[in-house]
Amino acid sequence: MKIIHFIHETRRQTVGVGLLAGLLAAGMADAGAPRHSLQAIRDAVHEFVLADRSEDPYPPEVRVGRLDKRLRLKPCPAPLQVTYANPDRRAGQVYATVACTGEVAWRIFVPVRVAAFADVVVAARALPRGQRLGAADLRLAKRDLAGLNHGYYRDPAELQAWETRRSVRAGTVLTPTAVAPRKLVRNGEAVTLVAAAGRLRVAARGKALGDGAEGHTVRVRNSATGRVVEGRVIGPGRVAVDW
Repeated sequence: MKIIHFIHETRRQTVGVGLLAGLLAAGMADAGAPRHSLQAIRDAVHEFVLADRSEDPYPPEVRVGRLDKRLRLKPCPAPLQVTYANPDRRAGQVYATVACTGEVAWRIFVPVRVAAFADVVVAARALPRGQRLGAADLRLAKRDLAGLNHGYYRDPAELQAWETRRSVRAGTVLTPTAVAPRKLVRNGEAVTLVAAAGRLRVAARGKALGDGAEGHTVRVRNSATGRVVEGRVIGPGRVAVDW
């Protein structure tokens, strides 16, 4: 769900060193000798990114960085090989590796800005903290994934009956820090412990020792025995425990 959206300082340093090393090892053309078209390199990067994101719901916006006009690379007789410098990073500010292999060999890194768009879940209206989410509270909106550093959701149905963890303005992308499954059991509240074996069912009263949404595991103190047990939240104020 999530994409890496920024370059750490160490990553920038690594790319810078790699670029220098690539140029030093490149097939550099002598002054006045034919050289590979820098525009052709930029075009190859542009086409590579478009092909890589061909299945995206919206066409990406691709801006390939300019190359130093003083760069003189020998003409590559073979098709250029383009890859991402970091395959895990395909949106935002990224670097593409462009290589010529064979008798003529060189490699450079090319900066490229990729804006990849998709429909994500946003607040359909202003929502207060603790709001239980329904269909009227959610809608889909087109957003640049590279800017969603804190995550996002793609399906409004996934958030049905969840609740807001803080107030949210209309149009805000809903993230894991903004919404969460609705807590059906809350710390300190009385709950019903339910145990079943075949057709036999036993219920007991207890006190929750933590919060829990449906399916979550919580600790409960049995009111009759004082024993602390763990169980799975199965409904409002109801916790299933092993027999």
